[in-house]
Amino acid sequence: MNHVFRLFLLISVFFGLFSCAKELPLPDGPIDDPGANSYPAQLTFSVQEVIQGAFFEYDAWLNLPAGFELGVDQVDLVHLVNGNTNIVDELYDNGDLDLHHDEIKGDGVYTGRGSLTLETLGEHIFRVIATPVGAMEPVIVAEARIFVFTDVPSSALVSIEQVHNQSMGILEQHLISNPGDLDGGRTAMINWLANQKDVISADGYQGNAIELFHKSGLHSILVLSQVNAYGKAITKGGVSGNPGRPEVVRVPVEKQTRGLTLPIERMGLRDESDKDRIGNRKVLIYAPFDAAFGSEERLSTKQYFSDATCGGFTVDEYINQEATVDVVSTFHQYGTIHLTTHGTGGHSFLTGEVVDSNSTNYKEKYKALLKSGKLWVASNVVVKVNNQVEIKRSVYAITADYISGLPGKFPNTLLYNSSCESTKSDALEKAFLNRGVATYFGFSENVTVSYCEDIAHRIFKTIIDEGKSTGEVIVNTLDPYTGTPKIPATFQLRGSDKLMYSNTFINGGFEDGFYGWNKEGDGRYIAKLGMLNPPEGLYMGVISTGLGFTTATGSVYQTVNIPDSISKLSLWYNYLSEEFLEYIGSQYQDEFKIVLRESNGISHVLYARTIDQVAAEFGASGGNPGGLIEVSPNIQFDQGGVYMTGFHKLEFDISAYKGQCVTIIFACTDVGDSIYDTAILLDAITLK
Repeated sequence: MNHVFRLFLLISVFFGLFSCAKELPLPDGPIDDPGANSYPAQLTFSVQEVIQGAFFEYDAWLNLPAGFELGVDQVDLVHLVNGNTNIVDELYDNGDLDLHHDEIKGDGVYTGRGSLTLETLGEHIFRVIATPVGAMEPVIVAEARIFVFTDVPSSALVSIEQVHNQSMGILEQHLISNPGDLDGGRTAMINWLANQKDVISADGYQGNAIELFHKSGLHSILVLSQVNAYGKAITKGGVSGNPGRPEVVRVPVEKQTRGLTLPIERMGLRDESDKDRIGNRKVLIYAPFDAAFGSEERLSTKQYFSDATCGGFTVDEYINQEATVDVVSTFHQYGTIHLTTHGTGGHSFLTGEVVDSNSTNYKEKYKALLKSGKLWVASNVVVKVNNQVEIKRSVYAITADYISGLPGKFPNTLLYNSSCESTKSDALEKAFLNRGVATYFGFSENVTVSYCEDIAHRIFKTIIDEGKSTGEVIVNTLDPYTGTPKIPATFQLRGSDKLMYSNTFINGGFEDGFYGWNKEGDGRYIAKLGMLNPPEGLYMGVISTGLGFTTATGSVYQTVNIPDSISKLSLWYNYLSEEFLEYIGSQYQDEFKIVLRESNGISHVLYARTIDQVAAEFGASGGNPGGLIEVSPNIQFDQGGVYMTGFHKLEFDISAYKGQCVTIIFACTDVGDSIYDTAILLDAITLK
């Protein structure tokens, strides 16, 4: 059935709840992350929290689900105020990057950029209203919310810093009178804090942090941690009864003896569901206290992925002050995340970003996040072996509410939260699991740096070297380095015990987005492009030389083991470019490549076509399109004048690689310049 006609039939039978606008029903099939409302499309703002009366800029995106078309390239963004609707902006799907900030025309993604000032505190509802082609009345397509908070007083951070510093003095005084009595010192701090006029509450956790709620409406944390005689942290937020293992000269990670990597024939041959597979091979190591911990935990984790025989992993690491709040907003892009930081109560973990009230981020973003409780101000109080106390500069702490509000969905992620008390309450673990993390590892109590490093070896040796599932990682063991009378941390698993890396080829039709795929540069999955629908299913992939704001050329790839039963690689592709026709025969030669790369790094080009080679195949020249099809203005990138080949099927013999681990790469490269764009549509990629 025609999609527009189908939409018209649906909206004609549903009752309106919004003025004269009708609601659209849910479409058949799943919608990624529909949120709290039941509207069929998804409206997303670049900001969710703002300060009352403050001017702010925003980006807004409307994503239509597969199977629906509005038939128009402009929709209204409206603000509900006292039951009335005010049009505040228009969102466009017309490919006009300069005026409307829309990257691709006709891809079902409507984009807008604007500015607002909201004066009323609380929740503000925004909706997208459209009148589809053939409909008599407008309909509500999507809904989103922005929350408004009072401003942060200029004195608020100063007050927090004063309270933190004075409480450190209370601890230091107690230790002078009672050497080594850290528990008593902590109790003295809590009792003192409870009587401060700027503090509403002070909640302590056994041997760990003190969480404060201030009259300014901000939350803060005092994280107590010990260091050894060498100045290195013993615990990751908390107090241990043990001075820790002595400092020794370590053998460099690259020279340590490692177990044999699992033979590739075992990888990917388990009887398993695709949903038990880690969603991609992007790895994030987030280590804001790498220098303070002084362990090999980060380096050893990185080495496991580097050494993997059938790997294809990319590892991003953010160390010390590089580990910012903004990096946390990208967590949903990674299949494996290793957090090695301070943590408190299962509620929060610390970043490496110093609180700076003069920074642009603080003024434009962090003030509202602090008032919403998504960010806290954290100070690390360090207790030295001589009972002296030092307080470090305040940094931001990430809370469970911040994680719950992250964009996108995690790709069946494995997450190791190597911080104190990361499973003491279920706040953080639930936030991560609800966002798409499949397996969450953590600790019940204060944990030593030494034990965290041991557990990192255990997890990644099991998952990477041995090719086993998360359920085969030994859990419920106690931290042996915790001294009496402290309660030792228990290493725990939450979520799936079946998750693993698998080297089987999956999701060749992009029906589950990029699940199973790794992406570099400009790669996307879309339901349509102008008048072009996927050859099979509801979605297709697209790689390009950099559409819209993206300038990086795109590639997608999977690392797989080729079973003995497989001999063919097949796919459908459509080559679209603005370089046709005027740049045929020039130095501007964008290229589509399919490459098979062996685990030893040797690459084999299965297919490669430049602009000139495609033109020759289709009989095109500078003034003659031949068999190429002009698709503009229905489809246009930033320059217009797009021609395409149409969808064609390719098939390759890969029987020579049976039993081998290979990475299959689909890439679109730019030669000459990045002005005129090329895009390759991909679908129905199969191994058979």
